Amino acid sequence: NKLIEQKLYKKARKLKTIIDKNNSNKPQINSIQPELDSRFVKFNFDNKTSFDGWITLICLGNKFKIKIPVKKTKHFNSLTGMIKSGIRISNNKITFMFEEEIKTKEIGEIIGLDIGIKNIATLSDNQSTKTDVHGWNLSKIIQRINRKKKGSKGYLKVQRHRTNFINWSINQLNLNNVKTLKLEKIKDVRRGVQTSKYLNRWTYTEIKSKLELTCEKLGVQVEYVNPTYTSQRC
Repeated sequence: NKLIEQKLYKKARKLKTIIDKNNSNKPQINSIQPELDSRFVKFNFDNKTSFDGWITLICLGNKFKIKIPVKKTKHFNSLTGMIKSGIRISNNKITFMFEEEIKTKEIGEIIGLDIGIKNIATLSDNQSTKTDVHGWNLSKIIQRINRKKKGSKGYLKVQRHRTNFINWSINQLNLNNVKTLKLEKIKDVRRGVQTSKYLNRWTYTEIKSKLELTCEKLGVQVEYVNPTYTSQRC
């Protein structure tokens, strides 16, 4: 309209053609987890129902409220810090946030850890993650994922199996006498190269995040080192 007002009719027609060729659409927000603070959320853990508490979402317009029943997980009950007033909400779960003081260890061993595919973690003190009682290791789970159709219920189920196996495996590690854990600083594993479908199902980031969370709870410092020549030194 501005071009037409300036009597630039040719440019206006060209721009209109470009606009018509590109259909407008809205962004996909299925993976976004909104974080709501105390202005929108109220907690109530003092109740005698079969649930451990209720969350009330307020300020939704026209005095509309939504009440959500919740049950505390084992991890929730293990936290001793002060619960924050906000939550993070998704389709099937609610994430609470805590403020907890973490004291890092000053006495202990300094060990290295190598992240792999078959054995998730191999430590320099001879510890290594093992298969579970059903014979599963990460490599077998990845092969099972490859046999599933991406996006199917079976595919999502095996993805949850992979996450649970990673969490279980790292929980088996004994880091009680460890002061510092050294990890290789690996990044851009797949950038600029063609990788196999098998390697694409390997979740280095998920393993690293679980290790960092475990070390944070135990007061173990995580130190990242340059991976160059580390295999030769070993």
